[in-house]
Amino acid sequence: MAGRGGRGLALLEALKKQKEASPGDEATVTPPQVGVTLARGRASLLQSLAAGARSLTTESDAPSQTASQTSTSTTPTVGLGRASLLSLARGRALAQNEPAPGSTSPKLSITEGLASLSVEERQERPPVIRKGEAGKLIKASANFIRLSCEPDKGYFEYEVKFKPECDSRSMCFRLLNSCRDSYGGIKNFDGHVLYLPIRLPDPVTELNAVHPVDGSTVKIQIIYKKTKRMGECAHFYNILFNKIFKVLNFIQMGRQHYDPAASSKIPQHRLEIWPGYVTAIDEYEGGIMLNINASHRVLRQMTCYDAIQDALQRNRENWQSVVIRDLVGACVLTRYNNRLYRVDDVDFNTNPQATFDDRRGGKTSFVEYYRTQYDLKIKDLRQPMLISKERKRTGPRHGEKEDEKLICLVPEFCYMTGLTDSMRQDFKIMKDIATYTKISPNQRQLALRKFIRSVKENAEASKVLSDWGLRLEDATVSFEARVVPNEEIFFGNKTIKVNAQADWSRDACSSNVLTAVCQILKTLLYLVVAVQVF
Repeated sequence: MAGRGGRGLALLEALKKQKEASPGDEATVTPPQVGVTLARGRASLLQSLAAGARSLTTESDAPSQTASQTSTSTTPTVGLGRASLLSLARGRALAQNEPAPGSTSPKLSITEGLASLSVEERQERPPVIRKGEAGKLIKASANFIRLSCEPDKGYFEYEVKFKPECDSRSMCFRLLNSCRDSYGGIKNFDGHVLYLPIRLPDPVTELNAVHPVDGSTVKIQIIYKKTKRMGECAHFYNILFNKIFKVLNFIQMGRQHYDPAASSKIPQHRLEIWPGYVTAIDEYEGGIMLNINASHRVLRQMTCYDAIQDALQRNRENWQSVVIRDLVGACVLTRYNNRLYRVDDVDFNTNPQATFDDRRGGKTSFVEYYRTQYDLKIKDLRQPMLISKERKRTGPRHGEKEDEKLICLVPEFCYMTGLTDSMRQDFKIMKDIATYTKISPNQRQLALRKFIRSVKENAEASKVLSDWGLRLEDATVSFEARVVPNEEIFFGNKTIKVNAQADWSRDACSSNVLTAVCQILKTLLYLVVAVQVF
């Protein structure tokens, strides 16, 4: 059947002429090449992808071209849609990512690149110091004490490995302590990371320890990691000074440490004042320093039992409510162990005759406990007990779980701390307290020198510092300060110099201004809220 004309008729006539020219080659006849027109838009993108796919196919079949040259294959024409476009794009990406036969794999090149990298320690830059020029130079001193380290010591970090592995932290401590002669004995160890004040001669130190349970040999590897700067060890140095305060028999209350042996009493007000210090170590412009300041704690020579008796006399009907109001939330001090507790509740149904489970698994009363442990005798056997909740975090880093333990306290042995509102409003009491707590700069300097002297004269406290190669300076930091000149105030009719207190209120009231500013009439806008009248 003949076509109706046009492009189809032309194709049919061309096929007939080709068949007549080569009648024996029908099996190998290929379709005629039709002139390709330039496509635009999406068609152009499809053509470019198709051409790239044919070139990739030709390159991949290059080794087997001998077989393809003998026989001619006819490639079927497939329509190109969106799905075909995506498949061609994926094929091109996979072909480009395939490595050449003699090339290096990307993973190997990345590994070689990482192996060539080197980690260098950060170089310290000198601090930027800016000093003024105005004013008069004077000598001054600050409440800072410089800490220095011996040249051959520092804070060296090591990694500890056990073979076979040891999961028990306490067993790791026992195994490492058995080899303390090999690393000096002075250490800071958490079960995995070890800090020493000295650097071991070898980067990897291998030790042999005997397991205390089965007698087997455990190999210990101490691997050097890095040397920490003094500025990076501020937290550890603060822990060292907390240990020094314990050696000096100071009592810690919050972040302050107080000396009960140097207390001052005010008998007319039944008060007692403990002197102490508040300290913090950090890195400053001049290096690592101890920031220290004098502090005081006011204690009352009044027990919680006295407060209960006072409430009973004032309001016999509602005395329990008064006791709860006065004691709950207060901080009390037990002098038999010099510990500070917070009162969370008052148990009126329990008295010192009640029993509890002791460590031996038996039953004992509070009366017997205080008599055997502290040689204290409870006078009133019917007084209520104070309840304090002690919260302690447990876990690998003391942050996973919080355990709560209830502690029963006898009011007779608990001393009140702090001042009441009525005491704060009493001018005479506050004046007598100020004679001990408000000290002059010279007295403050004497208190700081006393602390330095007490640390250096105590052999055990000095050893805590010397074990880690630290040394405390003999005096506080001295430096040059500047007293700037008094500022000048310009008025309309004169110029005055402000005094050292920077007070010029009298001149502001009696002198003319430079320019008078007229007062603008102000209007106050407000909303009237409807109030229901009963």
